[in-house]
Amino acid sequence: MPPLGEGDERFAFVDFSLKAALVRTPLVRAALIGSISTLTLEETGVLAVGRAGGVAQFCLKAACESSFVLSSNLTLAGQAMMVNSVGAIVRASRRVSLLFEADALVPLGNELATYNGMLVGGGLRFHWAHWGLDLAVLRGLRGGPPLPVLALTYRSL
Repeated sequence: MPPLGEGDERFAFVDFSLKAALVRTPLVRAALIGSISTLTLEETGVLAVGRAGGVAQFCLKAACESSFVLSSNLTLAGQAMMVNSVGAIVRASRRVSLLFEADALVPLGNELATYNGMLVGGGLRFHWAHWGLDLAVLRGLRGGPPLPVLALTYRSL
């Protein structure tokens, strides 16, 4: 995400993830993901958190150009939090797909019943042989400014 805010409220968010495929059939794909995310705040400095989780993709056809995606991640620092996502990828053309996503953040442990937040949004994915570029916007259900998302991915196979 590009840096946002002004003055003392300026912040930047960066995420680096590695994904290892476990299942790859014509209609179902599953993978494990390990990630580290950093949040840089003008006043506080850099905060980092690790995550581990998985993702499952359910393709509509064997070519898997359009699909539904479910994922879940557990944070590995501070209070335990779970982030669950549901999304859809719809192929619009040879090089472009439409993206839709909803993410829920749920604290675990003593604060299990606490509603902590939900984001919804959408965007575009641009496809090349080994590279992908996602340009999207997420917005909290409680309002607030939209959050731009920029994701660059590389596929080795």
